[in-house]
Amino acid sequence: MIKVLVTGATGLLGRAIMHNLRADSSVQVLGLGYSRVGEGVIKCDITNHDELKGVVEHHSPDVIIHAAAERRPDVAANDPAATEHLNVAVSANVAGLARSVKAALIYISTDYVFDGTKPPYEVTDTPNPLNLYGKTKLAGEKAVHENNQRSIVVRVPVLYGKVENNKESAVTVLIDGVKDSLNAPKKFEHLSKRFPTHVENVAQALNALSKWVASADNITPIIHYTSTEGYTKYEMACIFADILGIPRNGLIADTQEPQGAAAVSRPKDCQLSRNKLDDLNLDMKEDVHFVRLRSVSEPSTLKIRDMKLLGAAAAAAAVALFAPAYAAEEDIYGTWSSGSGGVQTGEGFCTPQEYSFNIPNTTGTSYSFTEDGYYEEASYKFRSNATHPQCIQAVLTWQHGTYEFYDHEDMQGIKTTPFSADGRVQVEDPCAASSNILSTTSFNHTFVKYLPFDDPVKNIKALQLYDFDGSELAPLYLISRQPNMLPTSPISTQYSKRSKRSTDEPVEGDVDADMQNILATPSLERRKGGGGKGGGGGRVSSGGAGRGANVTSGNHSSAVSNTLPISLAALVIVATSIAIV
Repeated sequence: MIKVLVTGATGLLGRAIMHNLRADSSVQVLGLGYSRVGEGVIKCDITNHDELKGVVEHHSPDVIIHAAAERRPDVAANDPAATEHLNVAVSANVAGLARSVKAALIYISTDYVFDGTKPPYEVTDTPNPLNLYGKTKLAGEKAVHENNQRSIVVRVPVLYGKVENNKESAVTVLIDGVKDSLNAPKKFEHLSKRFPTHVENVAQALNALSKWVASADNITPIIHYTSTEGYTKYEMACIFADILGIPRNGLIADTQEPQGAAAVSRPKDCQLSRNKLDDLNLDMKEDVHFVRLRSVSEPSTLKIRDMKLLGAAAAAAAVALFAPAYAAEEDIYGTWSSGSGGVQTGEGFCTPQEYSFNIPNTTGTSYSFTEDGYYEEASYKFRSNATHPQCIQAVLTWQHGTYEFYDHEDMQGIKTTPFSADGRVQVEDPCAASSNILSTTSFNHTFVKYLPFDDPVKNIKALQLYDFDGSELAPLYLISRQPNMLPTSPISTQYSKRSKRSTDEPVEGDVDADMQNILATPSLERRKGGGGKGGGGGRVSSGGAGRGANVTSGNHSSAVSNTLPISLAALVIVATSIAIV
C-alpha cells in the first residue's frame, strides 16, 4: 500500500483524484483543503510553510500530488503577485517538503506553457507561454524539479467534470452564456482550439502514475495527458445549445483578437502529444477513455439552473456531457425506485413465504443493492395486448439474490443472480383461463452499464441502468442509502414443505420478455387463485390498485374475474398497444 497526499483536494480535479484513490484499496489517501474539509480531507493552508510542514512530516506520504494552483488566466493577470506566490513559491516548498520525507511529487501543470503555433507538442518541445498564468506554471515546473529530483510534471488541457457550479470549469461556464443567448445574442471566442478532458480520466491516470513514481528509480520529468478532440468556445457553445434545444441564432462566433491592455493572450492550439505517457506502458485499465462532448446518452451531475424551463428530456441530455467514464461502485448502494416511488423493495410489496403480493397504487420498478453483494428487485407493470386490447395484464415480480460488477467493453456493468426458486411473479389477466396466476421464478439480469447522477429537475440522486442491449431503462431515484430489503438469505429451503400446485396452463396475452423467460423455466411452479387481504381480491382499476392478491390453494379464477375489470374502458384508451412501465 502507498500513502498519497493531495493538495487542492476540494477543487474540480482534486475531488476526482480523491474519489478515485479512495476507491483503491491499495492506496491510503489524505486530502488538503484551504477552506473546506470533508471525508478524507483536512484543512491546511499550504501557503503557510510551518503548517504544511507539520502535516507532511506527520503523515510522511510516499507521493504528493500537487493540484492546488491559480488556474484562471484572467485572475492571474489581475493579481500577479498572489499568482506567482501560489504557483511558484508554494510549489517549490511542496517539492522540498516531499524530498524531506523521501516522497515523490506529481506537479499538475498546463498546456498554456506553449504558444500554440506548432501543435501537437511533445514533452521535449520548448515552452513559450503567452500569458502570466502560463509563465507562472512553467516557473513552477522548474521550481519543483530544482527542489526534488523525484518530481514529475503532468501537463493537462482545460478540464471539465462534476462541477459544483458552472463557473468552476472553463467548459461548463459556457452553458450560462448559451442560456443568456435566449434574451440577447452572445459572443463566443472562435479562434483558439481547446481539448476539454474529463477529470475522472485524469484522476485515473494519476492513480497509475502514483504507483509508478512511488517505486521508480528513474522518473520521467514531464508527461502529457489530454483528450484528442479539439473545439473552440463557439463550437462547444453550439453543442450545448443543440443539446439544450436552444436555437443557435443567438450565438455569435467571435473571430476578433483580444483588444486592449487588459486582454489576456491565449494560444491558438496547444494540443499535447501523449506519446511519452504511452511509452511508459503503465498499468492503466482499459476503462480509461475520453468522454466525448457530443455524447448525449449518459446522465451525470451538471448543475444547470432553470433546467425545469428546458424540460426533463433536455436536462437528461445536457448533463450527459459530464458523465464520468466509470461510476464508483459504492454509488449504487441503497434502495432506488422509479417514478413517484410507489413500488419499493422490502416489506410491504411481497411476502414470498406466503406467495402473496400487496399491489401498489402505481406501477414502477425498484432495486436495492448492499455493500456486500446482495440485491432485491420489485416490479409492477401493466402490459397491453395489441391483438386483444381489452386483455391488459398486471404483472408483479419480486426476486432477491446476489450481484457482481463486471467489465463490458469500455464500460462497467452489473450482473444479478437470484436465489433459485425464491422469486415470485403474479400475472392478472382478465382474458386468461385462470385470471390470477402466481408462480415462482428465477431469471438473471445483465445491465451493461450503470450511471448514478444528480437529477437537476427533481433535485435528487438518480441511477440510470442500461439493459443487456444497451437501451436505457426508466431512471431510478434514491429512496434511502440504507437498503430497504427483506432478509438476504435464501428462503426456498426454509419453506420447502409448503404445499404447491403445478399447472402447464400458459399465460395468455402479450407477455413481456421477462415473462417469456419465466414461462420457459422447466422448474416453474404456478399457482392459481384469488381473494385478497382485506377483501381487495386483487382488483385493479385505472386510478390505482386494490390491496391484496393473497393466494390460497385452489382455483378461484371465476371470483377473480368478476372483481378484475381493470376499468377497461378507461384503461384501454391510454394503454392500447403501449407498455405502461
